[in-house]
Parts: sequence; structure tokens; C-alpha cells
Amino acid sequence: MQPLTTGTIAGRVADSSDKPLAGAQVTAKSDAFPYECTATTGSEGTFLFKLLWAGDWEVTVTCSGFQPWVHSFELRAYAVADLDVQLDEA
Repeated sequence: MQPLTTGTIAGRVADSSDKPLAGAQVTAKSDAFPYECTATTGSEGTFLFKLLWAGDWEVTVTCSGFQPWVHSFELRAYAVADLDVQLDEA
């Protein structure tokens, strides 16, 4: 059996003028592993998910007054996926 390897998803959420958005809800989920994690951005608009299994992930960001943002990608082992999220007003 091959051991599972992990990676990290990190990022920053901002509005269209690059102002950080505090209170945005960030969800990362994987269909390959029945696992979902959530975070709420702080005053700098940042989020961090550590020790996630390598594989396909979907990240969704929502914030009141803004359109949702969804991004699917492959998280590689030992890598950091750095997401720069810019939300458009609803």
C-alpha cells in the first residue's frame, strides 16, 4: 500500500480593488476522499488548509454582497497551492 502524501492550500480573498475581505467563507472539498474543510478569512483576507491529501480539490469562496468563486485543481504532494481570489460584487 502506498502512503498518502499531503499538500497545503493557502490564499487571500480580496474585492476587485484588492482590499482584503474579512469574513469570507472558504470551503475545500475532495470527491476522491470524502473530506471537506472550511475556514473564515480574518482581517487580512487570508486562509490556510494544511495536511490535505494530494489529489483533485475544489475550493469555493463566498462572501455576503459578492459573487461566489469556485476553482478546481490538482493538489500535488508536498506542494502549496497559493490561491489569489478576487471576488466581484453581486
